[in-house]
Amino acid sequence: MTRCFAAAAGCASILLLCSAADAGGAISEQTAWRIALDRSGAAAGDVQRRKVRRDEEDGEAVLEFETACGDYDYSVSLRDGMVLHADAEVREECCRRWEPRSLGAAESRRRVIGEVLRRVPGARASDISLRQEGSRWEGVLRQPGFKHEFEADRRSGIITDWTTDRRQDGLRPGRRD
Repeated sequence: MTRCFAAAAGCASILLLCSAADAGGAISEQTAWRIALDRSGAAAGDVQRRKVRRDEEDGEAVLEFETACGDYDYSVSLRDGMVLHADAEVREECCRRWEPRSLGAAESRRRVIGEVLRRVPGARASDISLRQEGSRWEGVLRQPGFKHEFEADRRSGIITDWTTDRRQDGLRPGRRD
């Protein structure tokens, strides 16, 4: 099990706590931080720099943090804890440390799909488009109101690049019609 996935497993209870709004219908910046950290898969103890600012106009917490292996930027709604934007990059040399063995294509693909489903609550595997491109996987998950694009190391199945952006598609987030 890689360090990323071990960290993710340890954060499962945080995700449950953070998926609901705090008392009063809004979430705190601390809860937004826990949501971003959980979605990134990074361990709290690995964070070297952390910057959190509140965007009152858009009702978001804007979070930026770094680890020795990656850079992460998230915007989390302070109304309901929804991740509105994400940009995460993991240095590929860290994949080799986290997962020294080479996985077969099927196992690597399963790992990528599992990690996408962990990062995007409510997503379905059937909504993920994934293809091999050289030494990496490239994928897209489209949901009403959002587009998630990612790349993963094909050898290890570890996601190395992740972007979530809001889309203007006329549907509210969470609806699939």
